[in-house]
Amino acid sequence: MKVAVFSLGGCEGCRYSLVEALLSISDLGLELVHEPLLGLHDESYDVAIVEGSVDSREDVEKLLEIRQRARVLVALGTCAVLGGVPGLAEEVAVKCGPRRPLRAAPLSRYVRVDYWVRGCPPPREELLRVLRWISEGSPLKPGESRFPYCREQAASVPGTLLELEAEKCIVCGRCVKVCEEMGVHALGYARRSVSIAVTTPLEVSFDESTCVACGQCVLYCPVGALREVSGLRELLQALRAGLVREAYVEPEALVGIAASLSVPPGKALAALKALGLRRIVVWRPPLPEDALIVPASMAEYLYVKKLYPELLPLTAKPELKLKHGTVLITACLARRLSHSPVVTARDVFRALRKLDVDALPEEAPDEVRLSHELALQKAVGPSQVRNVLESLKARHGVERPVTLYLCPGGCLRGGGQPYPDEAGEEELRRALKAVEQLIKSTTGG
Repeated sequence: MKVAVFSLGGCEGCRYSLVEALLSISDLGLELVHEPLLGLHDESYDVAIVEGSVDSREDVEKLLEIRQRARVLVALGTCAVLGGVPGLAEEVAVKCGPRRPLRAAPLSRYVRVDYWVRGCPPPREELLRVLRWISEGSPLKPGESRFPYCREQAASVPGTLLELEAEKCIVCGRCVKVCEEMGVHALGYARRSVSIAVTTPLEVSFDESTCVACGQCVLYCPVGALREVSGLRELLQALRAGLVREAYVEPEALVGIAASLSVPPGKALAALKALGLRRIVVWRPPLPEDALIVPASMAEYLYVKKLYPELLPLTAKPELKLKHGTVLITACLARRLSHSPVVTARDVFRALRKLDVDALPEEAPDEVRLSHELALQKAVGPSQVRNVLESLKARHGVERPVTLYLCPGGCLRGGGQPYPDEAGEEELRRALKAVEQLIKSTTGG
């Protein structure tokens, strides 16, 4: 069978991310004959894969022609399946060409869709699975829906630190996947067909679910449907009222802020003082030494409490003790459960990016106060944390106290850091080295 790929209204990210998969379909007895990205333009095909939403009358005409030519039509990605990000807008603003805009909609509003491949972008394996079933003539249809998609019921989820705004959710599944990888399973799919939604089990609040406030789902959400309950307004009000004059800044938070602003850490410290802070301490909280399991934050403590309750007697509860008039700037969303006021690096970055940071002189921290963990083992990332806890649960034990860091890569990748697209991997590495050098020069170490 011959396969053709088409793009309507969208970012074309689905096509670019799946080119490798499309090149490997010859193993399935399928031939790719139409894909302009690869210079293929044959208009005779059996299977049409269409990405992007329908957002103009020209798209409608093109889609009707594709449907007439193809025996099988596959909707590829969130925009084609649900309308995606364009479908959230009241109207589509077309800035170039004589296009006649429409309210963006999924393919199923205009034509019969045979197969759905969800995701933003969809996993390569899902597309190959669908194509394999098509080549084998299987009647199975992953994600099959017999009705055009429409959002009849919202599934907003409240919480102390996290909120899910259903009207923004495009059901791409990124948050569900990362929550599963973290081993928490606080997010999943509810309802079926036209009412499908991402929510918590039984649609309870985040606080009532197995959520541990790691915040990774916020970092992975591409449309801002998942967001933290901001503490920035509280901080700015306290600064204006003179109630806060000193900040304790975790090194990882300083790395995230500096990398996202694309400035040296000294300028990031100067920007913090421009907000109204008089004294800044680079600080990492001391860890308790009288427990076998030492959570780095409340996220790890809640992970043990909710998923391994039998190990809770072996686990220390993190406590933050800061003097009055001090705010903590952290890379960890869950720290906001331990103390107030606490703001995340992501929240602070929102305030600092409005300043002309480049024009500020570099500052050094007024003090550096870091805890030492030389006697502790470390379990970093969800896989290592699970392995340690499973070993203890099976009574295999550990040789000495172990510190748990649930976030992948540890606190540097904490759920309170600025969004990943604000700073690439290279900027993060440079900022980390610069912060380490700043600490050494300040402490003389």
